[in-house]
Amino acid sequence: MYKGKYKKTLDMEPAIVTLAGEEFKLHHIDKTKDIPSRTKGVIEAVKLMKDKRDWDNLPHLLAGMKNAKRKFAPSIRNRIMGRAAANGRMDVMLECARRVDYTGFQLNDPDLVLDFLRGIMYKAVALGERDAKETEQALVWAEMVADMLEDERHSGKRNIVENDPRASREVVGILLDLAAMRATQRNGKDEDGKVVRYAERLLGTSFLSSPPEDGIKRLTGRIQAMNRWLQINVLVLHGIKVAGQVLDPSTKVAVELEQIGTSLEETVNRERERMIQEVASNEAKKDLKFLALNYYDKLLGQQTS
Repeated sequence: MYKGKYKKTLDMEPAIVTLAGEEFKLHHIDKTKDIPSRTKGVIEAVKLMKDKRDWDNLPHLLAGMKNAKRKFAPSIRNRIMGRAAANGRMDVMLECARRVDYTGFQLNDPDLVLDFLRGIMYKAVALGERDAKETEQALVWAEMVADMLEDERHSGKRNIVENDPRASREVVGILLDLAAMRATQRNGKDEDGKVVRYAERLLGTSFLSSPPEDGIKRLTGRIQAMNRWLQINVLVLHGIKVAGQVLDPSTKVAVELEQIGTSLEETVNRERERMIQEVASNEAKKDLKFLALNYYDKLLGQQTS
């Protein structure tokens, strides 16, 4: 009986609607196969975004999905973030997060927060340390993210819990990196005390993640994980090193920061060599340029021992 009713529905005449004086036929769909995947649909829509007007529609796209009660896995939000960073539209991602009640774009996942900050850093690092305007803009945006983490709609619970991005050395380290770079662009002066502030916060945090294990079965998966980890921690190490040029070396915070930097540098150098070996052993990847290795050469190439 169910099949008969369903077949009758499919055989119904198409509805006709008139828009702007033109008639359109609306055909009934087969719910078992014609409804597109929400994940695939959103990713495809983001891939098609090219100019400013396209990207300005992202908050409305996410709002529509929220109203339809469609939720995304953190990995999908990270992919959207990556596309926005590559297109220089992290301002739109900030707008999505700021209007969380409208878009549903929550900063409640540690990896998502780090990818947000990676996206903000992308333009500043790609243009080099000499561009003071880009560094200043990136610091403003990164601090906006940090402020939003205190909001209960995002990560801002009263108590700091395990894996809380607010207590992540990597999150604070990226803030330190931007503050220290800006200070060097201002004749090495920490005029507003942000280098000291973020350095002190860094000393009270713990690492959010460890280098990726060899247990990841797929070689491509290992390389991607290593690229992400190394990219983030190159930024943190760079921040520690540049902050050391700004801080008074006789102070306790400078001494303790240098100790952390020495330990992290050993790990970063080891993971860089391991990643180079992994890439060389992968025929499909060995000629690609990975952002982590590019960051290392650009930011640490002349500084590491």
